[in-house]
Amino acid sequence: RIDMADDDARTMVPEMEDLAAACTSVKEAAGNPEMGIPKVHKAVKEANPTWKVSEDRVKKAIVSTRPALEAGAEAEKKKAPPKKLSAHEEAKKKTDAAIAKKTADNSFARGRVKVAR
Repeated sequence: RIDMADDDARTMVPEMEDLAAACTSVKEAAGNPEMGIPKVHKAVKEANPTWKVSEDRVKKAIVSTRPALEAGAEAEKKKAPPKKLSAHEEAKKKTDAAIAKKTADNSFARGRVKVAR
């Protein structure tokens, strides 16, 4: 798509595939696959001065090029921390652990202690 800018210079909005290819090439040229969105955006704009591209669009292009496994791994990292137990659940957990320990101690002691008859 071609747009007319205020200064009569022709600008275009690149297709997503073209933008994704440009982002990939910028990252490869920099030798840094973990390059941040703002830096990639700036480098793409410098390499293609006639393109009209926002950081959000660059982000979408980068995300679309990631393999599904990488996206899944990143989503796993961003997952919320484990749910905190309520006071009642915490007390029940402690009680169950204490009962299990006492039962284990008693069964161990029964095997070692000789019963007088």
